[in-house]
Amino acid sequence: MDISLFLAQVFGLYFILAGVVILVRPGAATELIRLFADRRAVYLSGFVALIVGIPLVLVHNIWDGSWRVFVTGLVWLTLLKGITLLFVPRLVAGWADVLTTYPRLMRHLVWLLIIAGVCLLSVGSGWVM
Repeated sequence: MDISLFLAQVFGLYFILAGVVILVRPGAATELIRLFADRRAVYLSGFVALIVGIPLVLVHNIWDGSWRVFVTGLVWLTLLKGITLLFVPRLVAGWADVLTTYPRLMRHLVWLLIIAGVCLLSVGSGWVM
């Protein structure tokens, strides 16, 4: 299987499942976001994102102008997320505060996440090319 198709399916399923969980259990999502007030959780998340992001960037750095560029962007965002969590944890804590303060913003972002997941899953599964 092509790595781009595989990653599109992985990100797509992840986005859909994470989005549905957040919609069904908004209280759990709020508690998870509040974890970012704890620096230990932020650093741990940063190292996990880094250990996932580095290999992803190494195996998928495709800038060919097709839909694969979107997957490449997600791969780079994963790496940048790890770097951001490690180097500017206060910024991440501020974003977390905004999300818990404005639940409508959170719902809109979750719907965007689900839509992106459906698009990625459909491309990765070969339903749309």
